[in-house]
Amino acid sequence: MRSDIYRRIVFLIDEYRTWVKVDNANHYEVCSVKLDERQFPCVCRTLALRSMFRYRHYRKGTIWLIPETELDLALNRLKLHDIKFARRLKRGAENIGYNDVNALIQYATYGIINLELSDY
Repeated sequence: MRSDIYRRIVFLIDEYRTWVKVDNANHYEVCSVKLDERQFPCVCRTLALRSMFRYRHYRKGTIWLIPETELDLALNRLKLHDIKFARRLKRGAENIGYNDVNALIQYATYGIINLELSDY
């Protein structure tokens, strides 16, 4: 994933957060990557999100680690499903909005986290 896209995602989560905040955007961890039907370990950047208070069935302080590889896969899936998003992304990372980040995180976490970012 391009660094400007990653930084824009982190910025939008920080700017429009409701119940989840960015705990650490520069966390590196060993992740598993599938290549030719085999799994290989690699070190990748991981986005750490933390719940700021109890929300639904998540406790305060719950931390989710989302590897950049999952964010990249989610970005590709979102580009396939949302043509308008693909066009905005083609014009530059600054054209990504908080609704795009909501969808991206939902894809990356397989529907577990809905950030519900809002500009109120």
